[in-house]
Amino acid sequence: MPRFAAIDVGSNALRLRVIEANSPTDVRDVAAERAPVRLGHDVFLTGRLAPTAVIEAVDALRRFRDVMRGAGVESYRAVATSAVRESQNADVLVERAAREAGIKLDVIEGVEEARLVLVAVTHALKIESRRALLIDIGGGSVEFTLLTGNAPRASVSLPMGTVRLHEAFLDAEGPVTPERKDLLVEYIEHFLAEAQDT
Repeated sequence: MPRFAAIDVGSNALRLRVIEANSPTDVRDVAAERAPVRLGHDVFLTGRLAPTAVIEAVDALRRFRDVMRGAGVESYRAVATSAVRESQNADVLVERAAREAGIKLDVIEGVEEARLVLVAVTHALKIESRRALLIDIGGGSVEFTLLTGNAPRASVSLPMGTVRLHEAFLDAEGPVTPERKDLLVEYIEHFLAEAQDT
């Protein structure tokens, strides 16, 4: 059976999944890997990927490449999400991924993230004629997609991921102060109100 792979370069980790598939309904997992590289740690504070995070990400992509070769992968897609797309030096990671790991990395927008979640969920679940709200909580962003049946009615990507909120509002040294909690709630409510207007 043909083998395919997906690589997700996220804000909090890099993930690889290799599958064997004859058809959309005849699928078997072959391999899965995760590398805990926190690309979003510096991006959401400084606007740039940290050099050490880039090195760790490229090392992880080399390992993923070796797993894919060993598994006989015929085709793959590698995507990078909010931390990379928001960084001023994303081109450094994209170039090094291609040159040093042989991985072509696509930096995708939040709308494409939401579309990919939609494809995965509608493949795995029978939504049929029901209305559903899909929520994908990542390290840098949260994607909301409203469905009727399998058809998307609205989709939005908001900058409210776990790594982003942690870096901006939480103090690793102690408990959350009432002031920081109020700022966090205000931030979240602001973006949720904007989403309701779209």
